[in-house]
Amino acid sequence: MSDGKRDAGDLPVIAAVHDLPGAHYVHYSLRQTRWGTPILYIDGVQMHVTAVGDPIEYTMRLAKLVVPRSEGSRVLDTCSGLGYTAIACRTAGAGEVMTIEVDPGVIAIRNVNPLSAGLEDPAITQITGDAGEMIRDFESESFDAAIHDPPRLSRAGELYGQAFYGELFRVLKPGARCFHYTGDPGGRSGKDLARGVGQRLKRAGFTVRPMPDLQGILCWRRG
Repeated sequence: MSDGKRDAGDLPVIAAVHDLPGAHYVHYSLRQTRWGTPILYIDGVQMHVTAVGDPIEYTMRLAKLVVPRSEGSRVLDTCSGLGYTAIACRTAGAGEVMTIEVDPGVIAIRNVNPLSAGLEDPAITQITGDAGEMIRDFESESFDAAIHDPPRLSRAGELYGQAFYGELFRVLKPGARCFHYTGDPGGRSGKDLARGVGQRLKRAGFTVRPMPDLQGILCWRRG
């Protein structure tokens, strides 16, 4: 997820990684916010939503939207990042969380972030791989909820595509909810992106509800 901000301003650097072999980008840094929550920057671009408050509180709001109250629910977190979403889903009551991250640079920064320690929860399974490929290996109707928080469209267009949404629909159980982050709805480009995502989700079979206050779309699989 990203607010698209390129200037970290005066945010203090906690850790940084440069030119890591196998990493998808050049520069990764972990910076301290005014709430005390560390956030990730990649090549100078902020990777967390801060416009609506503390990123930890934001992810908890998303988790509470989608995680069912039934015991033993299984949740898919498609793009792990620092792991805040997966941890929030467990806190919200998920019995099991599968979380996927493809970028070694992100994983390296995550490993030194104290607030990512919750990923060591045995009920959270960390998968290293491409979500667009990994999702094809999951059984149909095997998840009770999902959060899809992909990188920006220019960096991971396949995670906004019709084929991926079809796979997402397939792996979710009937009635399951999914939150799809789309970014700041301000401006024409933001509105066009959210509109296109909503249309493709509908074609995949989802019922959709735009949630601009959370910079995304809540959708659920019809039975």
